[in-house]
Amino acid sequence: MAKLKFKKSQIEKALKDSRGFLAFAARRLGCDRTTIENYLERYPELKIVREKLTEDNLDIGEYMLMENVLAGKESSIAFLLKTLGRKRDYGERSEIDLNAKVVIVVGLPEELSK
Repeated sequence: MAKLKFKKSQIEKALKDSRGFLAFAARRLGCDRTTIENYLERYPELKIVREKLTEDNLDIGEYMLMENVLAGKESSIAFLLKTLGRKRDYGERSEIDLNAKVVIVVGLPEELSK
C-alpha cells in the first residue's frame, strides 16, 4: 500500500478552497488529480465533503440563473424553460411515430430523369 503524502485535513482544505473541483484542489497541493480521487475513495468523509460542495455549487448556479431570469435575460429564460419547464411541456423534443408507414423511393422522379 502506498504511503499517504498528504494529511486528510490538507485534502479537505484543498477541496474547500477549490469549491470541490478536483483539478484545482490537486493544483493547490502540487499533485495529480488521481491523488485526490484516491483520497476520496480511501476516506468516505472526504467524499461527503466534496458532494456537499458540489451541491452548494449547483445551488449557486441555480441562484445565478434565477437572477438572470428575473433580469429578463432571454437566453436564461429559454434555458430555464427547456430544462425545469419540461414537465410543463416547454422545451424541444422530437417525436417519432413507430407505426408510421415508410415509403422508400428508388430512382429519380419522372420529370428529373428526362
